[in-house]
Amino acid sequence: MKVGTLNKLEQFGFIAKLIQSQCHEQLSRWIWRFKLTGASRKTVDLEALRTPDTHLVKQTEQLVGDRYTPVMYAHCQRTWQFAWVVARAFDIHFDEEAFYIACLMHDLGLTEPCCHNVTDKGFHVLGAEESARFLNGRGVERDRVRLVTEAIERHLHLGTNLRNSEPESYLLKIGAHMDVIGSFAHYIESKNLASIHKSYPRSGFNQEIVKTINELPHQPNSHAGILRRLGFAKLVYDNPLNHFHH
Repeated sequence: MKVGTLNKLEQFGFIAKLIQSQCHEQLSRWIWRFKLTGASRKTVDLEALRTPDTHLVKQTEQLVGDRYTPVMYAHCQRTWQFAWVVARAFDIHFDEEAFYIACLMHDLGLTEPCCHNVTDKGFHVLGAEESARFLNGRGVERDRVRLVTEAIERHLHLGTNLRNSEPESYLLKIGAHMDVIGSFAHYIESKNLASIHKSYPRSGFNQEIVKTINELPHQPNSHAGILRRLGFAKLVYDNPLNHFHH
């Protein structure tokens, strides 16, 4: 089997988890709206948000700046900021540098030259491998490389949570899914959503992310291939965060 593709049982499991996650997210929205949860969400001050100031971060920013379009770079930044706010709101502790780097690099598999290999490997796997090459080439410790690559490889896995994964993996999934289809956007206060979109507008994002899934030759049984068949574009265009275009 090609790396990053799913067998029949895994495909059914992925589809079941997609349905389950949609139901869970809708239920969560109602619970939060009617204050039926005992969970506490801290108020988060975005003024405390700081990009990790390290040489490795600067090297990573240079790499992704060369690889991404401005639209996709903005997606990575929103992914990071959404997840950072969720982590602060729910007191989730994580490695700031490793997580920021994972957010920046999580879609490298959709860029040149990786995208030419999506017929053989899932783009999340290609992105993880590209990140590993980059980090290993700079002498980054093995455990920190694992944090980054595991987060990237697992960000399409709908079952990724704090019980079965590192916080960095869970947070990347939350941030990326929130930006792409609006999942669990109710975890973030409206004023913070507005502020993040002011810094990194959504203009052109829907068209570009749909194009990467619908037009690249993803293996049909990969996560991306299955999402395409299930109507990925509709999920993107129905994203409740799309009103921040205006």
